[in-house]
Amino acid sequence: MKLYHEERYRARLEQNAQWRYAQLLLGDGWRPLSEYVYDRNYVYAAGIGGWHDNFILFVGRGGKYSTSDWWLPHNRDVPFQGYVEFWQPLPEGVDPYTHAAEIFPPVEKPVRPPEPVYEPGLPSVKLTPGPRGLLVAMRDGAVLHERGQRWSSWTLQRPGGDREKVTERPLNPLRENAFIARNGMLPTEPDRWYECDWQVTSAGRAWLAANV
Repeated sequence: MKLYHEERYRARLEQNAQWRYAQLLLGDGWRPLSEYVYDRNYVYAAGIGGWHDNFILFVGRGGKYSTSDWWLPHNRDVPFQGYVEFWQPLPEGVDPYTHAAEIFPPVEKPVRPPEPVYEPGLPSVKLTPGPRGLLVAMRDGAVLHERGQRWSSWTLQRPGGDREKVTERPLNPLRENAFIARNGMLPTEPDRWYECDWQVTSAGRAWLAANV
């Protein structure tokens, strides 16, 4: 028995035919849930459900009754109970505990791209009033604070004062000359929120000593 004769379902699966889960769902040998008889052996279970009619496929075993829950290896509960429509036995000799993780391809987590590395600027670098004022303020104790996720925002808090918003315009010349640097590392996951402060580098202090 084949699953998903409807064109819209088969077309979605055929777009991902290189993956094991799609090959299984497009293959033969499926039986309706009404023919499932409980025993302690694990089987393939499949259906459609959840948000946007997602395909459901897992290695598990059902209970003794039609209303019983399905369970994954290691006795973990199936999060999408009630969507199972079909089943078929596992191939002979397949270990359900290792095979359960092989059905779906591993999902690569997005990684934040590396930030550019700048050469330290010389004391002869010319700074306009905006970057110059920011650098002097940080020397005098102002805290440049960054907060962000995929995009960043900055504030500057002078001693005894409130936080003021800072744009990238005065920041960029200081970063590109390595006069300031982040005090810490950004998380590798681009979706994680972070907060950190910036500090004046040795190149920035050398510029200040020569120009201010």
